[in-house]
Amino acid sequence: MKVLFDLKDEVVVLKKLSLTFALHFTLACFVAIMISGSYLKEPFGQDDQLYKRMTQLETHITKQDWDRAEADLIYLEKAWDKVSKRVQFSVEKGNMAEISGILARIEGGIVSRDISSTREEIHFFYYQWDEIGR
Repeated sequence: MKVLFDLKDEVVVLKKLSLTFALHFTLACFVAIMISGSYLKEPFGQDDQLYKRMTQLETHITKQDWDRAEADLIYLEKAWDKVSKRVQFSVEKGNMAEISGILARIEGGIVSRDISSTREEIHFFYYQWDEIGR
C-alpha cells in the first residue's frame, strides 16, 4: 500500500510541474509577441517593403511624377494591409491608425497634386514608422 501512495504523490507533483511549465511558457509567448513589433514591421518579401517604397514615393512627388506616385501609393496600401496584420498584436493601435490615416492623406495630396502636403505626410510617416516597435 505504501508504494501506491508514493506513486499518487509523484503524479500530483508532476501535474503541478506541468501546469507551472505551461503557464510560464504561455507568458513567455505573450511577452515575445508584445516586443516583436520592430522585427515584424520589417519586410519579409518583395510585396511589403513600406519604408523603401515610401522613399521612392517621396522622390516621385518631388519630381512631380504623379503617375508613378499613384502606383507607389497602391503598392503602399497593399503592403500596409499585409504588415498591419503582422504587427497588430505587438504595436499600439493608435500608431497603426495613424499610419492608415497618413496613407489616406497622401492619397488626397496625390489626387490634388499638392507637393507640400504630401511631403509633409511622408515625413510624418517616417516618424510614425520609427515609433512602431519601440
